[in-house]
Amino acid sequence: MRGIKWYNRIVEILTCVIALLAISMVLPKAFGMNPYIVESGSMEPVIHTGAVAYIDFKDTSIEVGDIVTYQLVNGQMVTHRVKAVTSEGYVFKGDANDATDAHIVTQDQIIGTYKFQVPNLGYLIGKLGKKGIVLIIGWVIALNLIGIILEHTFGSSSSKEDCI
Repeated sequence: MRGIKWYNRIVEILTCVIALLAISMVLPKAFGMNPYIVESGSMEPVIHTGAVAYIDFKDTSIEVGDIVTYQLVNGQMVTHRVKAVTSEGYVFKGDANDATDAHIVTQDQIIGTYKFQVPNLGYLIGKLGKKGIVLIIGWVIALNLIGIILEHTFGSSSSKEDCI
């Protein structure tokens, strides 16, 4: 009986952690933000490699000094700081880079402005991949079902005071 309660508590905590991670990736989209995994250190120490950076895709009006995500012709996303505005477009530079980016960025390449980051979350997501994430969610669901079965089979004498 005591073992079943401990099992259920551990599964509840694991479920909450997984739910919070999922919410951190989905909920910002309702507020016009997309999460992106930071793959390089070009914006250190402001934005860390391996972080998940949240980009406000509704905010595309930018000024010198703003941190902005833009898309290259090959589809790659880059998040750098605006250094200058010219008649051809925007000049960007990563804070940790010595030189400005080699290309001028036009308004139609702008994805949005940087708002905040969750450090190291990108490492976790990158390591797991989509299949790993689905597998973990499946295991958490299975562990919850096992807990329910164990509780109903061996310990239905608990009171309402035991509930969280």
